[in-house]
Amino acid sequence: MRRSRRGCIRGILILGTLLSASGALADEAGGGFAGFLTGGRMDVKLRAYYMNRMLDETIAGPSSQQLALAAGGWLEWSTERWKGIGFGVSLYTSLKIVGPEDRDGTDLLAPGQKSFAVLGQAWLEATAGKTTARLFRQKIDTPFLNFRDDKMAPFTFEAYTLENRDVPGLLATVSYVTKIKRWNSTEFVELGEDAGYRTASPLTLAGLYWASPGEAVRLQAWNYYAAGQWNTFYAQADGTIPLAGDLSTTVSGQWIQQHGQEGYERGAFSTWMWGAMATLNWRGSQVGFALTDTSQGFDIVNPWAGFPGFTSIMEEDNNLAGERGWLLTATLDLSALGIPGLTVHWDRTKSWVLTDRIGVSRKDQYESDVTVDYAFGGALKGFALRGRAAWVDSSASAHVLFGQDYREYRLILNYDLPLAPLLMR
Repeated sequence: MRRSRRGCIRGILILGTLLSASGALADEAGGGFAGFLTGGRMDVKLRAYYMNRMLDETIAGPSSQQLALAAGGWLEWSTERWKGIGFGVSLYTSLKIVGPEDRDGTDLLAPGQKSFAVLGQAWLEATAGKTTARLFRQKIDTPFLNFRDDKMAPFTFEAYTLENRDVPGLLATVSYVTKIKRWNSTEFVELGEDAGYRTASPLTLAGLYWASPGEAVRLQAWNYYAAGQWNTFYAQADGTIPLAGDLSTTVSGQWIQQHGQEGYERGAFSTWMWGAMATLNWRGSQVGFALTDTSQGFDIVNPWAGFPGFTSIMEEDNNLAGERGWLLTATLDLSALGIPGLTVHWDRTKSWVLTDRIGVSRKDQYESDVTVDYAFGGALKGFALRGRAAWVDSSASAHVLFGQDYREYRLILNYDLPLAPLLMR
C-alpha cells in the first residue's frame, strides 16, 4: 500500500512539473473547454474468439483439452485536449458462450471459465510542448513490458509514464510501473505478487527509440529495474536496404543482458541472449531467417509480457538456459496479387538445449504456425477475420506445457466501430 501511495505521489509531481514548466499552454483544436467536456472520441471494438488447445498424453498424465468460445470486446472513450490535458477510460469484457469448467486454460475467460468485465484503462494525460505524462491505468508497449492483445482483453498496467520527442526521430520514455492486469483478470496486482516473487517491487523502465527519416534505420535501447529482484537491458538495431524496385532487405540484431539479485525467488543470477535476423521484402510480403542463442547460466526471465526474442512465435519463447533456436518465416500479402485484404503468414522454429538439465529433454523442439488474416471491404468494412493454428513438438520442460506435444486452433472475428461520427449525426 505504501508503494502504491508513493507511485501516486510521483505521478502527481510529474504532472505538476509539466504544467508549471509550460507557462501558458494554447488550446488544441476542438472547441476549447466546451469541446473538452462534450467532444472526444468513443470507439467500440467487438470481438468473438474461439480457441481449442489439445495436449497429447505423456508419462506424467493423460491427454487433455483447453476450450472456450467467448464474445465481447471493449469500449474506449477519451476527451479532446484542453490546455494540453485529457483523460480516457477503457472497459473490457468477455462473455462466456462455451466454456466447460474441466477445459479451462485458454485465458479467454476468467478462471473457472467465467465471464468478466474490468476497467482496464483509466488515465489522465498532460502535454507540454513535446513532452507527455500519462498517469494511472494504461497500455504500455515496450519489448519486456507490453499489452499482448492476442486474447479477449490486453494486459494493462498501473503506471506513471513520461515521454519526450524533442529530438527529431527520437522517443525517450520513462515509466514507474506498480501493478499489472493480465488477459483474464479483473484485478490489478503488484508486479512481484503477479510473478510469484517473495517481495513485490515496482518496476522502473527507461528507453530510447530512434528512427531515421523514412525509418530505414531503427535503434532502440531499454532498461528495466525491479528493486531487490532483477535488472534487464535490451537493445535492438534494424536496417532496411533497398535492392531493386519494390525489393528490399532488412537486417536486425538484438541483445539481452539480465542480472538477478538476492531477493529474486531463485537467487542471484546472470544471463544473456543474442539474436540475428534477415528478411527479404516485396510489396508487403517477405521471407526471413533468424537465430537466437541463450547463455547456459540461467533462463531469460520474462514474467510480464510477450517475449521480444526473434525466435519467439505464437507459443514457445525458446529462451531457456543453453537453448539455441532458428526461425524460418514467410508472409504473403495477396493484395499485390489482386486479392486485397488477405494475408497469409507462416513460421517454423527449431530449438534445442545444449547441456543436461533436470526437467529438460535434449531432444529437439519444433513449432509450426500458420496465420490467415482477412480485412473485409465495402459494406463490411471494419470487420476482420483471423485464423491461427500451431503445432508444437515440445521438449520436456516445466516452462513449456510440461513437455506435452500439442495442437492449437484459434478463430477470431473483430469489428471496429468508431462511435464518435455516429454520435455527431
